[in-house]
Amino acid sequence: MYNPGGSLTQNGLFYEVAKKYVNKQAEAELVKVYEKIKDGIWVYNGIFKLVDAWQEDSNCRKIFKFKLELSENETTNNDMELNLEHNY
Repeated sequence: MYNPGGSLTQNGLFYEVAKKYVNKQAEAELVKVYEKIKDGIWVYNGIFKLVDAWQEDSNCRKIFKFKLELSENETTNNDMELNLEHNY
């Protein structure tokens, strides 16, 4: 969740945003989702709402899980970028 310097990792940032939505403190964040097919080949899967997040144990380590819902909104803020590699 945190970098060695104490700042949130990219997963930590996603987690915090999702929890704000769950706790009714913010609207659901819109994220562009891409799927990695193989090295250097990505497919755009659409725009989703980030609606929940949690952690699970897997092979003696904690992993993040994110719940996304397909958004009917096909436009997003021009400032939004997704620079993450996640398996959803």
